Amino acid sequence: MEYILTIVDTSGIQPYIYGTNHLRQNVGASWIVKQATSRWVIEALPKACNVKLEDKEIIFDSNKRIEEGKLDAEVIYFGGGNAVVLFSSDALAREFAARLTHRALREAPGLQVVMAHSEPFDWRKCALGGEEGVVQRTMERLARQKQNRPTDMPFLGMGVTASGAFTGLPAVARENGSLLSAEAEAKIRAASDAHQYLWTEFKGAWGDFGIPKDFDHLGRSEGESSYMAVVHVDVNGMGKKVRKLSQYYAASEKNRAYVEAMRAFSQSMKRAAHVALESTIRLLAVNMEKLKSEYGITPKDEKGKIYLPIRPIVYGGDDVTFVTEGRLGLGLAAHYIKVLTQQRLIGPEGNQWPIYARGGIAIVKTHYPFAQAYVLTEALNHSAKAFIQDQRNGDHDLNALDWHFASAGLLGDLEEIRHAYHLPGGHTLLMRPVALGNELAPYNGWRTWRNFVEITLAFKTDDAWRDRRNKVKSLREVLRQGTPEAVENFRRLYRIPELPPLASVSPEVQKRGWVGKRTPYFDAIEAMDFFIPLDEEG
Repeated sequence: MEYILTIVDTSGIQPYIYGTNHLRQNVGASWIVKQATSRWVIEALPKACNVKLEDKEIIFDSNKRIEEGKLDAEVIYFGGGNAVVLFSSDALAREFAARLTHRALREAPGLQVVMAHSEPFDWRKCALGGEEGVVQRTMERLARQKQNRPTDMPFLGMGVTASGAFTGLPAVARENGSLLSAEAEAKIRAASDAHQYLWTEFKGAWGDFGIPKDFDHLGRSEGESSYMAVVHVDVNGMGKKVRKLSQYYAASEKNRAYVEAMRAFSQSMKRAAHVALESTIRLLAVNMEKLKSEYGITPKDEKGKIYLPIRPIVYGGDDVTFVTEGRLGLGLAAHYIKVLTQQRLIGPEGNQWPIYARGGIAIVKTHYPFAQAYVLTEALNHSAKAFIQDQRNGDHDLNALDWHFASAGLLGDLEEIRHAYHLPGGHTLLMRPVALGNELAPYNGWRTWRNFVEITLAFKTDDAWRDRRNKVKSLREVLRQGTPEAVENFRRLYRIPELPPLASVSPEVQKRGWVGKRTPYFDAIEAMDFFIPLDEEG
């Protein structure tokens, strides 16, 4: 009973998906990556396997097991951008790799598919799980292959070759007057399938609204400056969870239990992500009347149908990336994390594991280079992760958000960008990152999403501040002085008894404007033009 374990992955995904400001290519590229590590894998497998496709859904047959001797291949799981498959022989694994690779070369030019095969192993003697298990060793082999992969040198054409508009590679087609390379054409072709799948998957939430196919469909008004929010959310500690689950089944006699546990874990993550994204789309849909009447957000197509101003690009796993109208990014990101962390993952022996998450939101000009905006969301995500590690108490994890308003473009990395927020004496104008607390992620500090929202709304709606933008701007400049005395002088000058209240701090903060060396008010003032509160359904 010797088998081969094969892991399928992709490399260079970030530039492949986000390397252009052409939304159809972004979603088409994401769809191709998803297909290359799921549906294409199934279609490249031998017929005697444990999975099949029904209406583009992957169906596992739990009654088919490779150790019973009737299968040529068994998929352990799809997840995290990987496909992990067992083959009954080395020859079958190599044939599968050839079929999948040839398809990727034909249908996904520019996509780098990477595979690693294990050495033949005895099912009865070698453990799949564990630090020294077959899966872990093959993952390490895959990592080495990705690291040492030779750099692709695409053929740049002959002297008479025209260059594609988006990639600079030789053009093979034309669309609406633009020349397209083979890579760009493949992405655009895939976008229609991606669009149809998104509509089918979330039809109940989408309702009668249209799905944006261009960044301008997110709510941009012609002739006006406009912004979009790029949202990137990650689940905390997924690698640790996978290792913990693997270690629980670190024995050869537990191989079947390991397969079933990894499959259940992966599918529970997919379900949790689906619930969170569906709820986020629904939240936006039920707020559209308010967004139309109060904020003028009514993006329409040429036939007058209103677009719902959100477009998921990467979704269905432990991370999600979506774009939306700039003022909606913070609220939608917070809602997605709230709903996601109400779900549970399936751990060893069917035990339920809580989910914790963090998010980064970049609010940029609509036609700002998308790749750079995505890089910023990753940096903000890392900043939220560092905040979690610094703030959490013992084993209690946290959920967190960080964001940046790039109203004047971006110069340098996040640390350089935020240098302007740091004042002499170690003071900082930043409240963010902030925690999104819940019953499983308690947080007793004051740097919370709730405080941020309530202060921002106070500046927008309270009688003392509403329609008094000069007063609010004056407070912003006073805060830049970095002293409580300056804030107290400001209050006396404008005859303001107190600044907006917030929880978990001394009432003196409302008079002095600072909590130690941080102020909770600057971020709220900066967000006033970039934040629309969304009403929860019901």
